[in-house]
Amino acid sequence: MLLAVLGLFVDGSFAAEEDPTVPAASGRHDWPTWRYDSGRSARVPHELADELHLQWVRQLRAPRRAWPEQHDDGDKLAFDRVYEPVAAEGRLYVASDDGHLVCLDARSGALVWRFRAAPSERMVLGNERLISTWPVRGAPVVHDGTVYLAAGIWPFEGVYVYALNAETAEVISQHSGVGDYAVDAYGGEARSFSTLAPQGYLAVAGDRLIVAGGRTTPAVFDRQTGELLRFHPVDKRRGGYAVFAPEDSGATAGYALLFGIGSGRLLDELLLQSDLHVVAFDPDAERVARFRRRYGQAGLYGTRVAVRRGDARTTSVPPYIASLIVSEDLEAVGLAPEADGARALFEPLRPYGGVAWLPVHEAAQDAWTTAVQRADLAGVRVQPAADGLRICRAGPLPGAGVWAHPYADAANSGYSTDDRVRAPLGVAWFGGPSNEKTLPRHMNGPVPQVVAGRLILLGVHHLSARCAFTGRELWAKELPGVGEAFTCLAHEERYEQGLPVYFPSHQGASFRGSPYVSTPDSVYVLYRDRCLRIDLETGQTRDTFRLPDREHLERLAGASTDSLASRVGESQRERRGHI
Repeated sequence: MLLAVLGLFVDGSFAAEEDPTVPAASGRHDWPTWRYDSGRSARVPHELADELHLQWVRQLRAPRRAWPEQHDDGDKLAFDRVYEPVAAEGRLYVASDDGHLVCLDARSGALVWRFRAAPSERMVLGNERLISTWPVRGAPVVHDGTVYLAAGIWPFEGVYVYALNAETAEVISQHSGVGDYAVDAYGGEARSFSTLAPQGYLAVAGDRLIVAGGRTTPAVFDRQTGELLRFHPVDKRRGGYAVFAPEDSGATAGYALLFGIGSGRLLDELLLQSDLHVVAFDPDAERVARFRRRYGQAGLYGTRVAVRRGDARTTSVPPYIASLIVSEDLEAVGLAPEADGARALFEPLRPYGGVAWLPVHEAAQDAWTTAVQRADLAGVRVQPAADGLRICRAGPLPGAGVWAHPYADAANSGYSTDDRVRAPLGVAWFGGPSNEKTLPRHMNGPVPQVVAGRLILLGVHHLSARCAFTGRELWAKELPGVGEAFTCLAHEERYEQGLPVYFPSHQGASFRGSPYVSTPDSVYVLYRDRCLRIDLETGQTRDTFRLPDREHLERLAGASTDSLASRVGESQRERRGHI
């Protein structure tokens, strides 16, 4: 039997912007690797012409699969069923069972370089052939001038993941080592080598490299350093030769809702490629039970994932908690492109960037867009994409206010402009991080500040931010002694030792003022002899401003003061105040 490789010519020109990660020829887009690009997206950034014309045919001998098909492998090892060359910048990259990656000139076929990924030339009889003990079956992927590959399929012999300079084969990073001797996924009664066995196509997802494992689950590596970031050993029912980088929703942490489990592949990828806590809903009781067992055996159930029986319309989900909402099977959970369906997806989304992603084709995207418009949702944005539709909740809730200073705002008005909160009130969330990074309430520390959906808290040695809608800690910045003025250090020491403590009442912030204020993009905090501008999103220090000394400020103020004083020149006039 022969396979036919077909050449098709696409008529017409395209106005689509060129993808810088994919080489283009004559102003048109090539298809240089399996599923088009390094993320394995399987789509080009333009529409094909309505009529395609056959240009050439080359007959190739059918490849012989390394692993013959068997009834229980679920096609997990079908990576070599067809020819899938990898081309980039005029070169071809060919992986081989001899333990090498070969780079050829695409035009002439001349050898450019040959890299041995195996640690030695030791051979073994494998799949009825004499091959390297470490065959390169982690198919190469090229991204930003770097080619990534993996060698070795037996964890106890060693597994090797490389990043090479695509031009020279110079090693940029390398991960190597034998498998971990750990409890496997079969109830903990046996022990085995449980780690990655690379067989299949690698993919790039931002700063991460995803390595397919065939009959093992994929692993995620840091693309720059080669550090193993995530791998969960589970039973052989999971895994596969194909991995891909889904559309970037911007949500990598927080809470995600998945309506309609389907095959479970999307749920697996969410757990693998993010730090999201995922709650999955499906009306099929048997499927729910099966996935509960699966993730329980993997040690993920309850900590990273929960699976519940239900659908999108009848399940009572709290509002504003989800950074991401996805679905693998919209119909199964009763989600149709109607106004009620749009509301069911939109209501749980977190303000300031929550995203619902629907894997629907172009015609269904139009229907869902119309449904969103009819639902009249405040702050909604609809973003069509080649492989789905994004429904985003942008900005704050209508009528929501902020409390960004000790007394609400820079004018010290002492009241909020919030027009949304109304009685009766109920519990939105509770629990989460401990009070370790906060101040004792008896000593009248600065009140928490709320801005851009974040709750900013001062502690004895920390400044931290939590999500106002879920209570999740977003970041905590260590600033030793930043809140010492609002506590008693001797009492703090006793408290840390577990001894009984009674903090006395204190004038605190009412007398001294607050050392920090918040804005929609930054927190400004007085720390020692400096003012730090801290990024509200990440907690990183963006700027440092040195403060004048106290004597200089006192001279400007005209009198001694226990607080810092500032002077602002305005139209040849001096204004004085305290911060």
